[in-house]
Amino acid sequence: MAADGHHDHDIVAAGQGSANSGRPDDSDSVPGGAPPDSLPAAARSAPSDVPPGAESGDVAELHRLLVEHLPSGYALHEVLWDEHGQPRDYRFLEVNPAFEVMTGLARERVLGRTLLEVLPDIERKWVDIYGRVVTSGESISFEHRDELLGRHWDVRAWRAGPNRFAVVFSDATRCRVMEDELRRSSAMQRAMIRNIPFDFWARDASGRVVMQSDISVALWGDLTVSPDSERDVPEATRAGWAGTNARVLAGETVRHEHEVLLRDGTRRVFSSMVTPIRPMREDTTDGLLGILGINIDITEQRAAEQALRRSEERFRSLIENALNLPVQGYDRERRVFFWNAASERLYGFTSQEAMGRRLEELIIPDYMADEVRRDVAHWVETGIAPRAGELRLRHKDGSPVAVYSSHVALQGPGGEPEMYCIDVDLNDLRRAELALRESEQRFRSLVANLPGVVYRCEAEPPWRALFISDQVEQLTGHPAADYQQGGVALEHIIHPDDRARVVAGMEVTTDPDGHFSLEYRVLHADGTQRAVMEQGRRVLDESGRVFLDGVILDVTPLRQALSDLAAARDFLDAVMEAMPSALAGVGPDGLIIHWNRAAEEASGLSRDAARGRPAAEVLCRLVGAAPHVHEAVARR
Repeated sequence: MAADGHHDHDIVAAGQGSANSGRPDDSDSVPGGAPPDSLPAAARSAPSDVPPGAESGDVAELHRLLVEHLPSGYALHEVLWDEHGQPRDYRFLEVNPAFEVMTGLARERVLGRTLLEVLPDIERKWVDIYGRVVTSGESISFEHRDELLGRHWDVRAWRAGPNRFAVVFSDATRCRVMEDELRRSSAMQRAMIRNIPFDFWARDASGRVVMQSDISVALWGDLTVSPDSERDVPEATRAGWAGTNARVLAGETVRHEHEVLLRDGTRRVFSSMVTPIRPMREDTTDGLLGILGINIDITEQRAAEQALRRSEERFRSLIENALNLPVQGYDRERRVFFWNAASERLYGFTSQEAMGRRLEELIIPDYMADEVRRDVAHWVETGIAPRAGELRLRHKDGSPVAVYSSHVALQGPGGEPEMYCIDVDLNDLRRAELALRESEQRFRSLVANLPGVVYRCEAEPPWRALFISDQVEQLTGHPAADYQQGGVALEHIIHPDDRARVVAGMEVTTDPDGHFSLEYRVLHADGTQRAVMEQGRRVLDESGRVFLDGVILDVTPLRQALSDLAAARDFLDAVMEAMPSALAGVGPDGLIIHWNRAAEEASGLSRDAARGRPAAEVLCRLVGAAPHVHEAVARR
């Protein structure tokens, strides 16, 4: 096998004799016994730029080491043809260790055997696909789901000489599994957010609404569609939102009760909490990611409070039959006298277990007990109820219970105060927040372990990064923060001599799906250069804004290896040219492919005049009649 991965002349893959080609000894034979004219022309006359003997010496050893240590699977095959010149099977000529590991097919099992001998149940289409590679000379790339082995493969195949093709493939199964897991996780997150049982929403740092619960959509309409979708919300309500949002974007958490005008003209009272969304890492210098808000409709609660003051019976009937609103009633000593069914479900204590016991014996954590005693005493003394807010109370089994708790006092028999606590279960919200954090962590872990620089950037030069993985520091010498904070744009890492070509290439990209592939040099901060391959795609976000998503791979070691191989090949060409003896090279098609200086001098025929002519016509200028030489050439 030549150093460039193609097969030339009469060289066969390691471990394969001439019998493995399926080709008879006479020069007119072709694989499968078909006459030479029935074999497609492209398959019969594949050109090669590798000189005779290029498989020997340093070039062959370098090629062997490259293939042997290639992390991707590699296999070289020979196509076998039927009597009609159509591909009927192909034979394994060479495989590398990665091929054996990825497929589970041992080298000894496949070498010298055909595809249908090794895998008799495999689909016929593979013979046709690779037959077209050989006949057309065009390489192909695709992803394949292998049902037999249960794997996903990224495959590239190209013609590697007459009747031969090579395949390089890598196992993409893990990536596909992780993509599926991310999709499932994302779908679960969206479902959890939609089903939050109250008005929940979130805005990004620009103020655009990016998510809503179903209840929020029912109240205000779908505000995530576009920035203009808020126009249907009454102006007075929007003005209130703007004031609160500005405070929260400045870092403040705002909790308040307020009356708002809905789209249908009705007015509702909400208990709201709006809080900043901060980055997960405490050591990051990034600003706020956005804000989120919880609006709990307490209109009915306020109306109920007025009704409760008029009638204890109506009050007790209302809260006793409220399905999802936990309510507890207690006296000045904090002893429970009312505990409805929703409280039983939320805290785990039955009404019988709770009656007569103090709150701190039931749902108040030890660290809050003194504060609760003081608040209740202050409430009894001044009539000022504890402030409504989010609390972390205690379940019967000791686990925490997140609630939004508000309080109301009534006059009981004899003027004794009766205090009531009304809780809203926030546990589902907390679980949703935890799931979102875990999903973000999984995404960051995935990106951190990819073998390249993953990015999202603006669609136009200088391609400022919106996100870029930490691997960029190893490639360019600049930390990811320099790119994401606008200090360094992706255009500036491209070598100045390559920059105009890359910009021009991006401008003329015509792929209908927005895919692009580039190769260029990168300037490292230390002044060194890296050869990279970049693959990406133009994408649209929900607002229609265009971005570039892609990955940059460092291919410097591969480029250096190819350069070393080319240098070795040039050296061998120079050695053969300098030989004092006449040297003529004959290709598999019987045409002269090499004619050194000594051959020119001995024959009087120039190199340009000799190359490409049948050997039988020009060798007589060197060796005369020499029947044994002509016979040897004819046997090729």
